[in-house]
Amino acid sequence: MGEKSAAAQAFEKGMSAGDDLPLAVAYARFALENNDLSLAEKILSRIQRFANRSYNAFALAGDLALARGETEKAIAAYRRTIAAYPSRIDPMLALAETYRLLGKSGEAMALVDKAGKVKPSDPRIENLRIRLLAQQGDWEKIRLSLQGREGGLEPASPLGLAYGEALLRLGQAEQARVLFSRAALLDPTNPYCRAMLGEAMLATGDASGAWKTLEPLSASPLAPAALLVVAEKAARASGDPKADALRVRLDPERIRLTMDLVEKGQTALDRQNWSEAHSIYSRLLAGGDDAEVLGRLAWASAGLGRPREAIAYADRALAQDADNPAYMHSAALVRLELGVDLATAWRLLEAAADADPGNADIARDLQKAKAAAG
Repeated sequence: MGEKSAAAQAFEKGMSAGDDLPLAVAYARFALENNDLSLAEKILSRIQRFANRSYNAFALAGDLALARGETEKAIAAYRRTIAAYPSRIDPMLALAETYRLLGKSGEAMALVDKAGKVKPSDPRIENLRIRLLAQQGDWEKIRLSLQGREGGLEPASPLGLAYGEALLRLGQAEQARVLFSRAALLDPTNPYCRAMLGEAMLATGDASGAWKTLEPLSASPLAPAALLVVAEKAARASGDPKADALRVRLDPERIRLTMDLVEKGQTALDRQNWSEAHSIYSRLLAGGDDAEVLGRLAWASAGLGRPREAIAYADRALAQDADNPAYMHSAALVRLELGVDLATAWRLLEAAADADPGNADIARDLQKAKAAAG
C-alpha cells in the first residue's frame, strides 16, 4: 500500500523472532525494489549464515551484484546458481539478459535454449529469444517465428514491436507502418515505437510525416546515432534546414564522445553514484532543457538528498511535455519517494492514470500515493 516504513517495521519484527527463509527473502526483495542496497546486503549476509546453500542465497547474490552494476560478480553468482540448481530457469534468464546487454548474444541464446528445455511453456523464454534474434539482426527468423500469429500479437508488446521491425528490415514497410501506427497509439510515450514509426514513414515515402515524428526524439542529447541518421534523412527530404545541424551531430568523433558520456551517465545511475550521475547529466543539459536528461537529474538530486532540486528538475521535465503520462509519473514518484508534497503526487498520478489507464506501474503508485497521503 506504499507504507514503506510500516512494511520495514513489520519485516524487522519478524526477523527479530528468528531465522525464517521466506521472510528474509521477501525482506531482501523489498529492499532491492526500493534501491536500499545496503539493507539488501545486510539481509543477504544473514541468509548466508543460516541458509548458505539455498537457492535464494545464490540468486539474491546475483541480483544484488547486478543492482550495484557489478556485472562480472553478478555473472559469477548466476553461474553458481545454475550449477547448483539446474532445474530453475530464473537464473538462466537473468544471466542471458545480462549477456544480451553486454552484446554477447551467442552466450545469451545458449542459455535461452537451455531454459527452453527445462520449461518450454514459459513465455519469457520466447520473448527473450525474439529480442536476441533482433539484436543479431536475424529478421527472417523473427518473421517466420511470428508469422501467422499477427492477429494475436499486441502491437506495443515486445513481440509485436520485434515483428514490426522485422517487416521493416525485410522491405515490407507498408505493413510495418500499420503495426507501428497501432503501437504508437497504444503506447504514445514509447520512444522506440515513435522511432520505428518515423523510419517506416520515411521508407514509404512520407518524409514530412517521418520528420514530424522524429524531430522531437532527435532533439534529445540522449538520441542514439541510428535515430539521428534516419532523422537527418527525413529532415533533408522535407527541406528542413535542421538537417545540417543533425549532420554535424553525426560527426563520428562527436557522436562517440556523446554516446560515451550517455553510457557513463547510465552506469552511474545504475550504481547509485549520484554525484557522478549529476555531473554527467548536468553536462548533457548544457545545450538546453531536455525532458529525459532532466528526469535523470531529478533522480540524481534525490539520491544526493536534495529534495527541492529533485522536484524542480522533475517539474521542468514535465513542463517540456505536459500531457505525457510518463513525465507526470516521474514528477509524482520523486515526491512520493522523498515523502514530500504528497497531495501533488496524488494529483499527478491521477492525471497520469487518466492519460494511460492501462499502465500497471502508474496504477500501483497511485494506490501508494493514496495510502501515503492518508
